[in-house]
Amino acid sequence: MPTLSGHFTCDNVFSVWVGDRCTVEEKIVEGAALSTAAEIVKGVEVPPFPVDRECFIYLLGSSDGKVQQGLVGTFTGAITLHTGDPRWRVLATNRSVAAHQATAAEINEAMRWAGCPGRTDWTTPFVGPPNDGSPPFGVVGMGKIGPEARWMWHDSGKDTRAKWPSSPYVPFTVPHAGFRHDEFLIFRIPCGELFPDGVWGYSVKFVCGRALRNEALARGQYRTEINIHNYGDREAHLEKHILPTILKGRALGREPRQQGVKAEDTMTLRPHSVTMDDCCRIGQLLYGKEVACTELPLTVGFLEIVSDAPLDVTAVYTTAGAAETAIDVETVPGIQRWRPDPDASDPGSECRDCRGSDQIEPGPR
Repeated sequence: MPTLSGHFTCDNVFSVWVGDRCTVEEKIVEGAALSTAAEIVKGVEVPPFPVDRECFIYLLGSSDGKVQQGLVGTFTGAITLHTGDPRWRVLATNRSVAAHQATAAEINEAMRWAGCPGRTDWTTPFVGPPNDGSPPFGVVGMGKIGPEARWMWHDSGKDTRAKWPSSPYVPFTVPHAGFRHDEFLIFRIPCGELFPDGVWGYSVKFVCGRALRNEALARGQYRTEINIHNYGDREAHLEKHILPTILKGRALGREPRQQGVKAEDTMTLRPHSVTMDDCCRIGQLLYGKEVACTELPLTVGFLEIVSDAPLDVTAVYTTAGAAETAIDVETVPGIQRWRPDPDASDPGSECRDCRGSDQIEPGPR
């Protein structure tokens, strides 16, 4: 499963969640209240966490209503994506809850009411200066947030002073103590945007072990060795699924019967590196230490490889019969299985449920 990581800072409070198109489900960063200038300059690291390519990343932000406010940072998956990218969306909840204290129920309720009568909807964030020291901010992130990242926030329109890039740089500065732009704010982006090339699938036939009489294959000893080459300049995150049709000599997948995944494995393959899966490895995944590599019973099926980067996959088949030994080498083509939905950043109306939205008023901010 692919992973994401990042580094962010916020003036003053943020948290990181992952969820689906309509709800948050898991908090990745418990919550950061950056109360001093030194804490804001340092920022907070988002440790690597596994994601599904159809999930959404949610950043919650709120300010203390003093001097400045904004959010800046970077997420890295297959590519690096920064704040300020036009694919980000923001929802102003206008609720009297700090971003790091908001519960999943409060967040989901705010998103459920997005676009209802009298409620705000998802919009494009206000994008300000890059992280290069441009006013009104200094350089932050201790080298982990590059100048490509831009500060962003929501502009409620309630501060009528000059907007950035003109001084006083609204909405990144406040006109008076306690002023906030309808916070807390929910920023979101589809996880798939960090994997723009989608995923590649490779379906590799394997034949392993000794075939005896009255079995599906001719009598002989069979071996398969599968070579996997990451020829790219970035890591490839691999998921492997083993689907046997013959297990311990028994044809479990003979029609009309079907067989699903019986064993799984994952690994990260470094750039310009190779690995292999052979009958020994397949036997370990299917049988554990129950069967030695040299005594593998007849085992036939498919190794399905899913990667977030293109690979070279080659299978080498060896057969030893009573009279002769044969070898065959096949290149396995990859199939690009998924691309990001170009409209995924816009949640649309399928998540909207206005029941109760006209009865419970959020706190003024």
